[in-house]
Amino acid sequence: MKRNTRIIASLVAIALLCSVLVPLTVEAEAGVPEWDKGDTWAMHYDESISTMFAPGLDMIDVEMLEDIMDEEGELEDLDMDISGNLEVSLVMEVTEVGDENYVVDIDINAEASANIDLEITGQMPKEGTTDPDDTESRTITAIGSVSFSMEVAGELVFRRSDLALVSAKYDMDMSVIGSIEVNNFMDIEKAMEEEIFEYTDYEFGIEITMEANVDVSYDPPLDMFNFPMEEGKWTASSTVTTTGQSITTTDITGIPDSLKEMMDMEEMPIIEEETIDEVEEIEMDIESTSGTMVLDDGEIVDVYVLTAIEDDSYDDEPEFKMFYSPKHGNIISATLSFADTPMAEYMTEDQIQLMPVDPSELEDDDNGIPFISTQLMLLSILGAVVITTLWKKNKEGY
Repeated sequence: MKRNTRIIASLVAIALLCSVLVPLTVEAEAGVPEWDKGDTWAMHYDESISTMFAPGLDMIDVEMLEDIMDEEGELEDLDMDISGNLEVSLVMEVTEVGDENYVVDIDINAEASANIDLEITGQMPKEGTTDPDDTESRTITAIGSVSFSMEVAGELVFRRSDLALVSAKYDMDMSVIGSIEVNNFMDIEKAMEEEIFEYTDYEFGIEITMEANVDVSYDPPLDMFNFPMEEGKWTASSTVTTTGQSITTTDITGIPDSLKEMMDMEEMPIIEEETIDEVEEIEMDIESTSGTMVLDDGEIVDVYVLTAIEDDSYDDEPEFKMFYSPKHGNIISATLSFADTPMAEYMTEDQIQLMPVDPSELEDDDNGIPFISTQLMLLSILGAVVITTLWKKNKEGY
């Protein structure tokens, strides 16, 4: 239930962001905008992972790995570099203008990558010894990478009179592919089975793919904007019916059999199928405040800042805000704020901000969803954590 509720909340957030991004000029009272068939708009975010998470990477480099490995002074040198990039964009187009509803196509595509280069030098058991305390200086190197891609194609239906959300359909394809090459690492099987220390090279790989389709309907339509827009608070409520199915495949390669037994790993690949069929009552408390915003070209515009929070929102969730400009008749910016979450201390800035762009400036494969970068970064350092943890086990003996 909790995971599916998060799916619903995410879809509502996407719809909330997209439904007023119109390429028109409206009056200052922020009345209901009029859309035409073919209207197209987009938002974009682009940043390197090393910039986004510089404080967190410093903590990982200096604190976490040294704490794991240097309790007894066996660590001599540690060099780690993590790099990568995340581009974010969302493209929408009005495909149908009916008497009562708008139909809007939405395309969300994400591509991100991260690379890790790790070199550790320290005291390790000598080659061929059976005594873990009979050590010598050795260097382990590891080179890893992880790539993420996701494509979402959907259709949103909005009521023309107030842009209330009537329904949404989404088809999603996602993949995560990771690999890590480890050189001069302890031969795990010989250490476990023969209790002798020898060294070899490993190459591990992981591939996760998911296909999903979700249909969501709102009864009554979810009136999120309460036009004409002004400062204040209101509540949007609806009965949400969510149906769909997903299939996820996970395949991990290169893990020695003895390590699989130690980790109690299932046979690969693992295939999981899930059916979603839920009906849920939702209430969204929405607050609108007024202010000003400076655009990239230096122009200062009046904006309404919209914040939507569900009654059952989870602790430590990032806060989603939108900045609606009556002059532009659209959301000119949107942010995910991590200020009140544990993630803030790992980030250079405590928020991720999306800005409007001309759709023609975007490449088809440069789109995405911002909060995925967190999982991507965690995957990229997984190899380093595994290596250092296993090295610690070497010192203690299997």
